[in-house]
Amino acid sequence: MEEPQSADKSLLYLIEILWSWRKRILAVTVLAAVVSIVACLLLSDYYQSSSVFYAASQDLAKPQPIGDNEREVDYYGTDRDIDRLLTLLNSSQLKQYLIGKYDLYDHYDIDSTGQKAAYKIRQKLSKLMTVQKTKYDAIQLSIEDQDPVLAQRMVQDATAYINDLAARSVKSSQQDLLQTYSQKIQQSELKLLEIADSLKLTKQKYGIFDLINQAEILLGQESELSAKYGLVDSKYQSYLSTASDSVSYYKSLRDHYQKQLSSVTTKINQFNTGYNQAYSLDRQQLAITRQLSIDKERLRQLASSYESVVPSIHIVEAAELPLTKSRPKRSLYVIGATLLAFALSALYAFLVEMMKSYDWSFLKK
Repeated sequence: MEEPQSADKSLLYLIEILWSWRKRILAVTVLAAVVSIVACLLLSDYYQSSSVFYAASQDLAKPQPIGDNEREVDYYGTDRDIDRLLTLLNSSQLKQYLIGKYDLYDHYDIDSTGQKAAYKIRQKLSKLMTVQKTKYDAIQLSIEDQDPVLAQRMVQDATAYINDLAARSVKSSQQDLLQTYSQKIQQSELKLLEIADSLKLTKQKYGIFDLINQAEILLGQESELSAKYGLVDSKYQSYLSTASDSVSYYKSLRDHYQKQLSSVTTKINQFNTGYNQAYSLDRQQLAITRQLSIDKERLRQLASSYESVVPSIHIVEAAELPLTKSRPKRSLYVIGATLLAFALSALYAFLVEMMKSYDWSFLKK
């Protein structure tokens, strides 16, 4: 029972101190409230405008693959696309754009000729501009200013600039790809001309006019001429022992067939000699022609994608004109300052009274 009584006595002692110091504590508290009110009235009002948007997928800027199977397109970007937008939003390019467009040196009353002017203006803008990722994976861009109309315009222009900046990076990659495909097509066309000339010369040299059917035609001619030659030769041999006029006829006919057969045999040998080389050149020509056709189609699709306007962001909430101030919260400042003054003055009273009750005689010894 002694501990509660001691606690009660201690509590009554603190209340007694507060009561004895009530006028001074009240004066300090009221003075703090009045000073905080006056100070808050001197603070400028700031208005905040915001835009909320999602990152668009880079697949929107890519042409569909050649073939029957179409690629599934993701309209909203991945975490990598979001990180890329956040990097652009926090880059110096956006800040320099806003500084130049709205002459923020003059607006924020910063001397542009100062040694640290660029640093000061970027720091000032960084304090007034907020970029954050929402819990729904969207990006929120907010800008504060004393002029609500200016805050809205800055957010609108910053959002549009980021969209263009992200699109330019994609367009730059597409332009590089277009140049690569154009060079590849030029090289393929030159190679195709070289192969065509080589193939033409090879066919002329070896008497090749049809790689697929010529061998069959020549072999058919050789077989037919061999049969005719054999028939005529057998008749020539049968009339050779007689003094008939048919001997000379069949001899001349046999020589004729023999010359034709020799000519066809020579053509067959030439065809066999040049076939592999001509066939290889023909296959190369066919392969390059097919690839060239595919490359030209890809170039056409890339050019179409490059010329088309593809958004880099999907705006969910456009910047609106702020109707109420975002800061300062004057009531919170006044209440906080008043409570702090009361707490500090009460603490000061407790310390003073405790110091009085303590025996300091040991200091005189």
